[in-house]
Amino acid sequence: NIKKPYREIKEQIGVSLGSVKNVLDELARRGFVCDTKNGRIIKDKKQLLDLWVSNYNEVLKPKLLVGAMAFRTEANRNEWKNIALPKGMSWGGEPAANLTDGYLQPGIFDIYTEIPAAHLIRTGVVKQDANGEIHLYNKFWNWETDNRTVPAILIYADLMGSGNSRCLEAAQRLQSAPLLVTQLEWVWRRPLSWSVPMQRSPCCVR
Repeated sequence: NIKKPYREIKEQIGVSLGSVKNVLDELARRGFVCDTKNGRIIKDKKQLLDLWVSNYNEVLKPKLLVGAMAFRTEANRNEWKNIALPKGMSWGGEPAANLTDGYLQPGIFDIYTEIPAAHLIRTGVVKQDANGEIHLYNKFWNWETDNRTVPAILIYADLMGSGNSRCLEAAQRLQSAPLLVTQLEWVWRRPLSWSVPMQRSPCCVR
């Protein structure tokens, strides 16, 4: 919670005390955090979310790319939901949106991982392919999600960064879903895990 003392935020998120101070100072400088008699509060959450999403796609996501793969067969692709991702991997982007509300049929398959990509190949349904539709990214947050997908804020960011009209529509559906709004706020309480050095404000908090 943004109102907690720096040391409590530090322990919850797992970053240095200096990082906590630097990020909150930067948010305050940009007018997104202000002090009130009831403690610190966040202003303009939607604007801050949009800013973080833009910076994530422009700055951080390209650096997280591990490589690309492809499904071995069309049948494997059609039955992607039946793939048991190895522990340490989660669906992002289009497949995560599909698993959330069933609306979007994936064309690109983002996977975030904290284990070597070889574990995915061992499932027997994918192969190395530099032009493949499966894109692997390094996981960069330090808390667990509740299911097979990445946090909702990251699903939203992946969709918004695609430039695809059907993905943008799916992103708007996610943003308006009550359950996902709750998930977004859960993520906002962990702003520093998402922080990235850049010229514009990097994170979204509550």
